Amino acid sequence: MTAHRLALRAFLAPLAALAAACSAGPAAPASPASAAEADLDHDGYPDAAELSSEDDRRAFVDSFVAIALAQAGSPEAAFDPAQRDCAGLVRYAWREALKRHDAAFAARHPGLPRLPEVRAFNYPAVPVLGTRLFRVGAGPFDPSAVERDFAESAQAVRLAEGSARRVDGPARRGDLLLFARPDGAHHLMIVAEAGEDPLLVYHTGPHDDGPGEVRRVRLAALAAHPDPLWRPSAANSAFLGVWRLRILEGP
Repeated sequence: MTAHRLALRAFLAPLAALAAACSAGPAAPASPASAAEADLDHDGYPDAAELSSEDDRRAFVDSFVAIALAQAGSPEAAFDPAQRDCAGLVRYAWREALKRHDAAFAARHPGLPRLPEVRAFNYPAVPVLGTRLFRVGAGPFDPSAVERDFAESAQAVRLAEGSARRVDGPARRGDLLLFARPDGAHHLMIVAEAGEDPLLVYHTGPHDDGPGEVRRVRLAALAAHPDPLWRPSAANSAFLGVWRLRILEGP
């Protein structure tokens, strides 16, 4: 082969490679997240960890409310005394509502009737999240950052802002009411009954130099509370609204 032809081949080789690359088209996009890691409703929670059927949503709310109400008077031993405050009541009722309601569950909750069971999944084997039920991060759901964005515990304001969304209109059973306290802390109440005069249940947190207690109150009585801080009305800047758990808003 002459020196001229060798030089021509050397010149054309890069062009041939470029042509081959162009004819092949752009590189294939990265594979999308698995179905278990999808967040189609863009609420920051993996869809697989939300309840998509009405039966499961109803079962969760029925159990969540019943467990919270059962702590009034004499809290269950399983309700860790170190966790007994307004947010702790929400976390406890949430976890227990997602557990299998078998004989072992009944033994831990001797005062409860037989509760309906969520069928999609059970705590602690919640898809994607495991035991990290509560969102403490911000922004879109990132399946590679579950340990950063989700935790096994969260305080009142993070429970509302991370694991629920603010809603307008009448409260439903299982919703949360959020208040801001003058000391910078926040307070949660659970809507145990809806309707014209909803029933609320909440833990006071440490109170009068004691551990506090779980109380029940009607919304009408709360609206007439002598301290305007606790009145759930738009005129009260300390009332931060009604919040609905994101687990109840599956795709």
